[in-house]
Amino acid sequence: QSTPDFIEFLLIGAFMFEFFSSSMGAGAKSITGNSALVQSLSFPRMALPMSVITQKFMQLVPTLLLLIVILVVAGHRPTWNWVLMIPVLAFYYLFCTGLAFFTARMTVHVRDLTNLLPFITRFFFYTTGIFFSFEIRFADQPQLLDAVQFQPVYAALTLGRSILLSTDPTYQMNPMLWAIISGWAVALILIGIVFFWRAEEKYGQVS
Repeated sequence: QSTPDFIEFLLIGAFMFEFFSSSMGAGAKSITGNSALVQSLSFPRMALPMSVITQKFMQLVPTLLLLIVILVVAGHRPTWNWVLMIPVLAFYYLFCTGLAFFTARMTVHVRDLTNLLPFITRFFFYTTGIFFSFEIRFADQPQLLDAVQFQPVYAALTLGRSILLSTDPTYQMNPMLWAIISGWAVALILIGIVFFWRAEEKYGQVS
């Protein structure tokens, strides 16, 4: 069975996933890639991963505005549901920032971690459903569908699609995804802050 509104489905997934992918890579290098700055100045090192994720997010905003134009041209009537993209993006931003805190600190201790990031990104790519709908492809495997929805990037992208394509009955919003993405976002940002901060004194030794 084909995916309804496939082009729109694909664009929403690709644009939102690119933010996650680029954020994880940039966040991981935010300390090691700025070693001279870290060694020469005294400032909260947490500002570095936060700044790169914010930069990536600001790059995402105009692409989403372009996406909205494409959706309108394609015949999708704007609804008040579209406003729900604001909390989705807020949770998504917090999740990616929390993840950046983890990867930024870990790459300071294990430089080769950056070589593993493409494989980690690929895992998320294949378990997110960029090019296909899990709900359609695996409709006869409910256990798999129940498991994949706990993948945070999948939850964010699926919510985005259900919001922007809400006029299509195929994309019904799953309320549980709100609990999943918000839980991941809040937990990861809080734990990530503590995890990153505990190594604050070591970042000045980066070479």
